[in-house]
Amino acid sequence: MHGAVRWVRSVVWTSAGTAAALIHAFKYSGWHTIARGIAEHMARVDVSLIPDLEGVVLVPVPLTMARERERGFNQSERIATHLATLWRCIVATEVLSRTAFTQSQTLLTPEQRLHNVAKAFTADPRKSSSLTSRSVILIDDVVTTGATLNACTDALLRVGVRTFGYITFGRAQDPRDQLSTRGQTRHGNSNRHQRVRADRPPGPSGGERGANARSGFRSGQ
Repeated sequence: MHGAVRWVRSVVWTSAGTAAALIHAFKYSGWHTIARGIAEHMARVDVSLIPDLEGVVLVPVPLTMARERERGFNQSERIATHLATLWRCIVATEVLSRTAFTQSQTLLTPEQRLHNVAKAFTADPRKSSSLTSRSVILIDDVVTTGATLNACTDALLRVGVRTFGYITFGRAQDPRDQLSTRGQTRHGNSNRHQRVRADRPPGPSGGERGANARSGFRSGQ
């Protein structure tokens, strides 16, 4: 996680299974209506560290203009708009822009992800000036290593805006994660699995359904 960011929250594991299929359908098959349901789940994460929820500003991770035209929408912006309605806070869609067209992060190594999105984002200082004293939360659909969100944070820091935290619907498995087992289920006949990395706290537990994931990403999705 970026050193300037206090926390990261994710709702579910999306490396495989139903959640991964939903995100894919949302982004590539026109399932736009599920954005509200995704936002409703994200609205339930633990935000107790935020002193004033209604004073929060949500900033969605932007797409390039070409990618947004191709897809027809920005999935992170759709999610952020619904989440802002639920939390009764502000969403700022014009603060960040993605100026460099980058290849998909999906098949890249963590190091390649960092290089791929380095300086890919810029923040407009005129549109960012009102955010310098606000709690800014970056919104994205899925996080893997944190490279994309950290690059956005760097862009905001260059214009004096500090990012308070990241919230995503899904967390995909980082190649550096390892699978461990902790404890038994309440029926005692199978182990509960957590994907953890040695240098960070555990992420979502109980397979896909571990809500309120607290993730200590150090480097960069």
